[in-house]
Order: sequence, then structure tokens, then C-alpha cells
Amino acid sequence: MSQTTTLQNNQGEYDEGTILKQAKINESTSTQKMPETQESSAPPSPLRHDFITTLVATMNIPPYSMFICTFIYCCLLYTSIHWSWVHLQTVLVVYMIHGVLLDGTAQATVKPNWVQALQSTCNKNIGFRLTAKYFSCKLHPPSQKLNPDQSYLFAYHPHGIIGMGANLALSTDASGFTTTFPGIQRSGVTLNVLYRVPFFKDWLLMNGFCGANKPTLLSRLSSSESIVLIPGGAAEALHCKPKTMRLTIRNRKGFIKLALKSKAALIPCIGFGENDIFDTIYVGDEPSDDGAEKPGAEKAESDALNTRNFLWKLQRTLYKLFSFSTPFMTHLIPIAHPIDVVVGEPIQFSSAGKTDPPSVEECHAQYLKALQDLYDEHKAKYGYQDVPLEFV
Repeated sequence: MSQTTTLQNNQGEYDEGTILKQAKINESTSTQKMPETQESSAPPSPLRHDFITTLVATMNIPPYSMFICTFIYCCLLYTSIHWSWVHLQTVLVVYMIHGVLLDGTAQATVKPNWVQALQSTCNKNIGFRLTAKYFSCKLHPPSQKLNPDQSYLFAYHPHGIIGMGANLALSTDASGFTTTFPGIQRSGVTLNVLYRVPFFKDWLLMNGFCGANKPTLLSRLSSSESIVLIPGGAAEALHCKPKTMRLTIRNRKGFIKLALKSKAALIPCIGFGENDIFDTIYVGDEPSDDGAEKPGAEKAESDALNTRNFLWKLQRTLYKLFSFSTPFMTHLIPIAHPIDVVVGEPIQFSSAGKTDPPSVEECHAQYLKALQDLYDEHKAKYGYQDVPLEFV
């Protein structure tokens, strides 16, 4: 009897001790987890940074940048007139006449020293770096090392709405160009009309851009300087649509002549994701509506197609009138889609120096083949395995 009581007491003492021990463990565990629970309920810190990055990336879209610069100039001019600030009025008027309308720095055959001095600093500014971060823009170099004493013509495809990959990865240092290609001096090429926009023109010059005219480009290539060119131009921008790769290049041979005449090596570059950062009203070769009467949902769909056809024709008409395109975007803020800029192997044409039609045709065909091979080699890696490369 006494043994049984002792066993029960021992068992009871054991159970009670175990329970107390387990309670202490649970209490300790819950105490340790409390900070984690409080920390996880706090608002995430990257939200403000993401907003700033998105804002900076949006402001770096050239049409928006031009609007902002023009707006600032107009506000300053209006303020000077309203408050009768004669000195400010004089500065703004002189700046517009001499600095914007008459200044030929963008067409200079040799890059001015002050442009060279500012370019290396401005190319690394935080605005470009945040924009490159927003698009996750990466530069993928070729296996062959580039020679700093050789001039190169970087031909970038596709144009997209703005050629963002060319601006971030090649024309500026946002994606590490100077580290990837040490010693290579280059100039981005833009339309001459952009240098007529107040303040925006100065921003372009500080970042080393130059006008798209033959004497300037030929002189810079002949002096061992490289240039970044988008051969498709404004016509190709009209064909910008996500998950497409339609290049206006079949009849574009001016850049081939430029490379031959200057004896510069031609480098094909493809920006995978360039067409994916904006969605546009695009019809292309799709059949238009026949105008027949359709009931209900079919009529609504037909009206939408007619509207798209009208806007598509309007874009093409504006391009023919002004020589630059104005693709109609369906949204204002760019999509944060990754842009991977793949740089191909340099092409040194054997017929360098010859610009006769047979030589140009032969080199043009050689370039198109190299461009197709570069696309086929990398398309699956960046999600374009089902997207054909079209030359129009």
C-alpha cells in the first residue's frame, strides 16, 4: 500500500514538474517570438524608395523630361514678365536665341572639352542609376575585348518608345559601361530637333550626346571615338509592342556606309525587354474592319478596332509630317520590365573604305546575319524564344 502511494506521488510529482518545465519553455519561446511578430507587422521600408525610383524613372523618359524642361522655362519667363524682372527676362531671351536656336555644339565635329569633362560625371548621376535599377537594366558584353584605340559604331535594336536600353547601358554609365569597356569614349546620337528644347538641350550635351548629322558622326568615328546609334529610328518606334521584335532595317543602309567610310567596327546590340516597358496602340499589318453592320458585342469590338485603326493612321501621318514619331501609349508610367542589353561581337568589314552599292549591300547582308545569329543565341535566355525577329 505504501509502495503504491509512493509511486503515485512520484508519478504526480513527475507530471507536475514536467508541466511546469514545459510551461517555462513555452513562455520563453513566446517571449523570443514577440519581437519577430512586432517586426513583421511594421510597414515595409522599401515602399518610399520604390516610389522615388518610379518617379525618377518616369521623369527620365525623354518626352516627360522635355515637357518638364519646357514647363520650367515657361514658368521662369512668365514670372520675370509678371514681376518685371528685366534681368531675368534678358537672360532667358538671350539663352533661347543664342543658347538654343543658334548654338551648334550638338553638331560640332569634335566633342568640346567641357562636354568631355562633364560627361564622365553626369553619366554616373543617381537619376540614371535609379532608372537602371527600376528597369533592372543589365549590360552583357561580348567575349572579345574592345580596343580603346579603335572606333566602334554600337547599333542598338529595337528603338522602342525611347531607346531606354541604349540610354542606360550604352550612352550613359548607369549599367557600368566604363567598367565593362574601359577606355572606350562614346557619344549617344539623338534627333537634332531635341536640341531646340530649352534646358533639355543642355542636359543632353552634358551627358555627351550629339546630333544625328553625317559630318558630326563621321568626324567622331574618324577620331577614334565611338557612337551609339539606333538605326531603326522613329519609324521603328511605331512598331513598339510588348513581346515583339520588328526592326525597320531592311532598307536602312546609312549606318553601314558610315561604318565603311570611317573604317569603324560595327557592333550589333539587342535590348531584350525594350518593347515591353510601354504598351501602345498598335495595328501593324492586322486586317482592318470592313465596315459591315454588326450587332451587340461584335459591334462594340468593331468600334474599338476602328478607333485603333484611326489612331494608328494618325501616328503614321504625324510621322510623315514631322519626321519623328509620336506613338500613343496606353499608360503614362513605364512598366518595370527588365531590359537586358546584349552586345555582339565587333564586325570589321573587309571592304572598309568602299561605299559603292555592291559593297554596301554585301556588308548590310553580313550585318543582318550577325544580328539574326545574336538574337537566336540569346532569345530563349530572356523569354523571347517564341518571338520571331522581323526585318521590315
